[in-house]
Amino acid sequence: MEASTFGALTDTAIRYLPEKGTVLELEKDDRLFTDRDLVNSFYIILKGKVTLFKPGKERNTHTME
Repeated sequence: MEASTFGALTDTAIRYLPEKGTVLELEKDDRLFTDRDLVNSFYIILKGKVTLFKPGKERNTHTME
C-alpha cells in the first residue's frame, strides 16, 4: 500500500493549497528554477513530469512523473 504524499496534512491545509497557491503552466523545456536560485516554496506537479539536472562534470539527471 502506497502512502499519500499529503497524508500528514489536514483537509484544511490541502484545500488551502489550490486556493492560495499559484498555478503555473509550463511548456516542455521551460525552467522552473536553477541551482543558483533562492527557492522558498515548493511545487506540486499536477500533470506531466519534471527532470532535475545536477550541474557539474557528470551532469546527473533524474526524471519524476
